[in-house]
Amino acid sequence: CSGELLQQSPSGMAEVRALAVNPSAPKNLAVADSSGVVFFYDLEKRKMVSLGGPFPGAISSMAWHPLGQFLVLGLEAGNLHGLILEGGNITEQEIKHLLSDPSEVTALQFSPAGNWLAVGHRDGQVQVLAVPSSSLSPTYSPIQYRLLPGNASAIMALQFTKDGTSVA
Repeated sequence: CSGELLQQSPSGMAEVRALAVNPSAPKNLAVADSSGVVFFYDLEKRKMVSLGGPFPGAISSMAWHPLGQFLVLGLEAGNLHGLILEGGNITEQEIKHLLSDPSEVTALQFSPAGNWLAVGHRDGQVQVLAVPSSSLSPTYSPIQYRLLPGNASAIMALQFTKDGTSVA
């Protein structure tokens, strides 16, 4: 993302914290900055087309659902928010805390089919959440499937296998 595009943001040249290319519309880029705002850019037209937020704190990670209409945001405070994009409108929703004492969300990754969401935290925990088939509804609430034990350091990246049965 060029400085030219970032200068279009209302928050000025705030630090970029996360980038995510929409898998169903690769010309669309989501950029999260340190002010807690998400900017959506059209890379072909080289301009900002919409924004979401501000959210309560800096956004530390983002992931698009494979269908490209749902963007999950991970915040430094450890919580998750969702943005549903339909017909040029953005609907924001908080996704329930699933850990009693969550640390910063440092990595997010949907499985290839979009039925699982892996959430990595600064304290080394990884949650695997079952994503309801109705994830594009305002009542989206993932179900904790599993908490993976063992890692003592921050999770900086997550990746599912092609068949979506394992995460590393």
